[in-house]
Amino acid sequence: MREYKHSPQEKEIMIFSSAAFLIPFGAGIFMWIGYLHGTDISIFSLAQMHYPAAGAILAMMVIRKGSMVPWKFFMCFLTLSFLWFILSLFSVLFPTIVDGAVASVLTVGSSLLLGAMLVFERNDVCKSFGLNFAVGKCKHPTKYIFMFAALLIVRSVLGAIWQGRLSELLEIFKKPQFTIDIFVYLLAFFLSFTGFFGEEYGWRYFLQPLLSEKTGKRKGCIILGVIWAFWHFPLCFFYTTPQDILLNFSGQLITCMSLAIFLGYVFINTENVWIVAFLHAMNNIYSTVLGGFSNLSVNGSWEFIWFTLVVNSICFMPVIFSKSFRTTD
Repeated sequence: MREYKHSPQEKEIMIFSSAAFLIPFGAGIFMWIGYLHGTDISIFSLAQMHYPAAGAILAMMVIRKGSMVPWKFFMCFLTLSFLWFILSLFSVLFPTIVDGAVASVLTVGSSLLLGAMLVFERNDVCKSFGLNFAVGKCKHPTKYIFMFAALLIVRSVLGAIWQGRLSELLEIFKKPQFTIDIFVYLLAFFLSFTGFFGEEYGWRYFLQPLLSEKTGKRKGCIILGVIWAFWHFPLCFFYTTPQDILLNFSGQLITCMSLAIFLGYVFINTENVWIVAFLHAMNNIYSTVLGGFSNLSVNGSWEFIWFTLVVNSICFMPVIFSKSFRTTD
């Protein structure tokens, strides 16, 4: 009987999946311990953001042996991911020692170090592995930043109208503190980009092209959205009550699928992982500044879940019918 041999792409996906999924799901055991003891487990979410890129890096380093690899940057990121993993476990085992301050120091320090490593890597090597800042075929990449910002505002306005709190939202917009907070947080991206890069390098740069090659760009982004949502499951489980797990995951599924389509669209047009990482940060920052007004809450009711589906479909999903997706389907 002839033995089946996995293709290089299949091997890459297996290595990637092992790091991106087995580590956070395995860490769920420690999250459960922390949850039972009332320990702050927020560091697990910060750590988990790094695992997709770590999986992609491991896969490419193992399989693409003949390629010139940005060793400095890759090894630093793998080391960082390991430190985040250890830190997350220690936050449960030694909660009096490991706290948010330690996580902040690691975030800023690692962002500065990785930024320095990019400077020392060869430009052609960085380009070969999607680490350069060039935007390829896109002449005006900033238009996607403004487009995404506008869509975030539209989403929050629609959510506020549905909740009957539009006047309250408009009052927030009018306050100078709102603009200041947004500006400060966006500047802080450059001192805290590792987690956003960790997700986007794994999902958009590594996995999206592989899925698109197999299924086409439309189906590839949709499938990626489902995978991305499932990847969040350990966090959904521990950041909600047991009876609301299905409700919470449904909201996560809608959010991930809609954002996967829009971020996938941006990545197709810019071929730049840093732009989608910045957009990912924008989404999180906007949610932090506005709270319940930004992301439609997923812990309310099934009626609210349906409304979330409608609003996210209006804001983010229409790009799937654009020329960018039609060209190879």
